[in-house]
Amino acid sequence: MTRHDVIRRIVERELRGESLREQAVLKDDASLHESACEHFGTWETSLEYAGVDMRRAVYQGDDAQERLVRRLRNLCARGYSLQPEKMRVRQPQVYRCAGQMFGSWEAALRVAKINPAGIHSYPREHLPDRQQVLQMLADRQCAGLSFRWGEMCQDNQALALLAKRYFRTWQKALAAAGIVAAHPTPRPGRTWSEQLIVESLVRWYEANNRDNRASIWIREPKLASAAHRYFGSLDAAFAAAGIPPRSRTRK
Repeated sequence: MTRHDVIRRIVERELRGESLREQAVLKDDASLHESACEHFGTWETSLEYAGVDMRRAVYQGDDAQERLVRRLRNLCARGYSLQPEKMRVRQPQVYRCAGQMFGSWEAALRVAKINPAGIHSYPREHLPDRQQVLQMLADRQCAGLSFRWGEMCQDNQALALLAKRYFRTWQKALAAAGIVAAHPTPRPGRTWSEQLIVESLVRWYEANNRDNRASIWIREPKLASAAHRYFGSLDAAFAAAGIPPRSRTRK
């Protein structure tokens, strides 16, 4: 399926009045979702390319605020810049919806438990070196703060991304700092945990080494579903596992 086909089918769904929420599309048209993620990176990005009103298609209903909060956390965990001046240009509909729902961009970040001060990159002239990054990680450990990737990004995305830049993966950065991240406690009544999902994703990626990561929905649907449920999206789950971003397909 080409980029043009994806956009056409999205528009057709909208014209037929069918739901464009990600979970609904995954349920009744998984091939469309897979192709959209392959070509555009995320489902919501494909909606933007199709010219769909994000607020009407995605951020309406009783759980609209909750879904927008998950979207912000997802972007944060993927290393996407949440600086307002960049969001206004790159994700204008998300930025606008956040302001409409929460009053301001900063208020939306705070509701999502994202530290507004942590989303700004370090100035080039004050960029910490490797040893300083290790010291800052050690300071976090002394303060008893979380080292889970998603929570780390929400608290200090700039430090998290710089650590990955220096040490290639989050796990290697923690190892260099002498930090052993605690395994998350499994949720009651479920066999999956964040740690098990991360480990399973790493094994799947090493075994397949596929750039089309959306194929995991077909090859390992239970793992994909659990990853999406626990982390908000596959991209966030792959980021937590230290797996490099998918390369964009150009037509």
